[in-house]
Amino acid sequence: MAVSDGMASNLEAPDQKKLAQERGAEILQSWEAKYRTDYTEMTNKISQALWSSFWTMVIASAVSLLAAFYLQKIDFSFPFSPSKFATFTGSALVSWAALMELGGNFPVWDGGSFPQKVHTVIFKAIFIPGVLGVLVSITL
Repeated sequence: MAVSDGMASNLEAPDQKKLAQERGAEILQSWEAKYRTDYTEMTNKISQALWSSFWTMVIASAVSLLAAFYLQKIDFSFPFSPSKFATFTGSALVSWAALMELGGNFPVWDGGSFPQKVHTVIFKAIFIPGVLGVLVSITL
């Protein structure tokens, strides 16, 4: 899908459309090979940033929970606090999204390529529920 999207956007430029008409299948194959290489690299970086930041937050969350148990701030005998749970979960999600964004080192073209659009959707899908969790915890 990303390769097709990239090639279609390439054909929107008049000079590129003319080049495609003049050189035909040869130029289209060249474009396809280039987009496959570029998009594979970008998709791998997005995936790596997503999972690297996820595991970093799992470890940070585990350490913070262990510290809270050690300092007796939380315990299995204490009553469940929805406010603290929402704050903790929301903060972890916001932190995960921020780490993914900061640690990605993604190549930036025009921001309109398919992998970049998908990356934005993934970021928002993690960040927005995190912010909502933090804001809801304030009202509890």
